[in-house]
Amino acid sequence: MLKKIFTKSFIRYVIVGFISVGIDYGSLLIGYHILNWPLAFATSAGFSVGLVINFLLNKFWAFEASHDAKQSTKQAIMVAALVAFNLAITNVVVIQLNKWNVGPEFSKVITMAMITCWNYVLYKKYIFKKKKTVEPPIV
Repeated sequence: MLKKIFTKSFIRYVIVGFISVGIDYGSLLIGYHILNWPLAFATSAGFSVGLVINFLLNKFWAFEASHDAKQSTKQAIMVAALVAFNLAITNVVVIQLNKWNVGPEFSKVITMAMITCWNYVLYKKYIFKKKKTVEPPIV
């Protein structure tokens, strides 16, 4: 059972997530504290850099997807839609749980766990799905 869950792509996906969060967070802190950018700009820049790194590492390393430019564009569009969906869900869950006296410190972690699970499935099954190759018959 655990072998089915902890596949090579899943372990790499989790590593990519940690790397992306570190880059996002680090970029935010560098932009805000060292470069003296406005907080909203530093936050957006950190998120954007983390998102690009996340996409590239997941595409080429975690899921070993094709390098085809047309396919990459399609994947980027699907990831952008998924990011928008995830942001909407995050806001709904965090705001709703806050109304029930569950602070964002906890509700954000719950939301991130949910998003991590469904993102992995969507990445693997749809966004970075490997094309099945048909091997020629042995003659």
